[in-house]
Amino acid sequence: MDNTHNHDIAAGAAPPQSLFADETTGPLAQHGAKPPAPVKRPFNVLTRIVLPAGILLGGIAFIAWVAQYLPSSGRNRSTDKANTAVVDPIRFEGLAARGDVLAQFFPGDDANKGYDPEYELGTGGHYDFPFTNTSEAAAELGVLEINCACSGVEVCLFQGSQREDYEKTKQAKPDLKWQALEPDKDLKKLITVPPQGAGLLRITWRGTKTEPEPLWLIAKAWGRPAGSNRYPTVSRLAVRVNYVRAVQFEDTRIDFGSLQPQGEHTEGFVCWSATSDIDVKSASEDPRIKVVIEKLDAKACAAEQKRLREVEKIMTRVRTAFKVTVTLYEQRDGAQLDMGYFAKPVPLTITSNGRPIEGSLPIPMLRAHVGGPVYLSPQEEGGRIDFKAIKVKLGANKKVTLFSKVKGVKLTYVDCDPSWFAPSVTLKEVKVEGDKTQWEMDVAIKPDPDGQGYALPENSHLTLECELPGVGSAPPVKRIVRIAIAATVGSH
Repeated sequence: MDNTHNHDIAAGAAPPQSLFADETTGPLAQHGAKPPAPVKRPFNVLTRIVLPAGILLGGIAFIAWVAQYLPSSGRNRSTDKANTAVVDPIRFEGLAARGDVLAQFFPGDDANKGYDPEYELGTGGHYDFPFTNTSEAAAELGVLEINCACSGVEVCLFQGSQREDYEKTKQAKPDLKWQALEPDKDLKKLITVPPQGAGLLRITWRGTKTEPEPLWLIAKAWGRPAGSNRYPTVSRLAVRVNYVRAVQFEDTRIDFGSLQPQGEHTEGFVCWSATSDIDVKSASEDPRIKVVIEKLDAKACAAEQKRLREVEKIMTRVRTAFKVTVTLYEQRDGAQLDMGYFAKPVPLTITSNGRPIEGSLPIPMLRAHVGGPVYLSPQEEGGRIDFKAIKVKLGANKKVTLFSKVKGVKLTYVDCDPSWFAPSVTLKEVKVEGDKTQWEMDVAIKPDPDGQGYALPENSHLTLECELPGVGSAPPVKRIVRIAIAATVGSH
């Protein structure tokens, strides 16, 4: 039996052949010609190692030669070499490192942290970011982009003592010369800042906002050594602008609750301006609405600002403020309020620098429920007719009960506010017990297969006319009854 590990095999003898070898090398080859011996190819060091290495080194040398000697957009190679050690020559005050956001902060003590400077609607503004070229060579400054079409960028370079003057006051004086710096992603629009030079980059904006809202204005400014072709360092300069109305109110409504016959109720609130010196006066010509105005002094304004920030969580500035006290009378000087739902803006006249403030102001709404001989069933929560959510395609119907404490009262439906709502309303007297009368009122919203969804305005109400019998020989007395109504009408 063959044994490939037999040490007795003669030296130089061929080892046994496998039965599974191919026929050119196995036992069958003994009956034919021997196959030719394989040709051994010599290992060539020149083609395997030296030539590829030479090609690689030659490519590296060529790239280095191109970067060193060919011109790059007309830039000066000697200037680029002189500034290779300067990575970020343009430094903005307060910007620690590349990628940081340098944002505008309201100047002042720690109490102003978290406060976004307020600007009045319709007014523009600007904010200045000081910068310095920290290198001993000239540097370039440009703007890649700004995030709002309502803003722009201007730059000035300090001349003579202008830098010292600015550092003392932190205010840009009128003698500074400004030049526009347009955004350019191709890095072609730029200014050159001299060695150790300094200046201001100003973000400006126009007052195009018509409604209050906070706004971020961001400019991406770049800097690099003059003549360099490297990609520049980019700084994100941000300004936070909070657009507000000229007059602000803490609440949009003043709730007097239920006001009974012969009753009165007093509520107060503060209105203020963060941007203007305003004047507030009473405009009430109704004896049932008494308005008293008190201007707050500087100390009281500071206290009110602290209260608004700490208690109400309204981060605002109180520049001028007024305390407004309103007393509502159910009847006074022969005049009487209508029954039911009462809603009316506080009668005020507000001016700035002697001129009426333009634009609509969210004057707080006085709200109350005025009691009287006619009233809605207690089942209607809040003294109003609430349809809640309904489908416009199906319509809705709601029956409510009205009562009167006076015998012989007559009720008539007049109209609805808003007029476009126009529900179908029917009134029916159903019961009389002694001096108490009961009515059933049916309010129907007609189905509208092609209608769109809507929500009724907050002050929507139905108006009824109430005719009370006269006392003795006196003629009947007519009064108005208003009943609040609410509905959210969906299209699906």
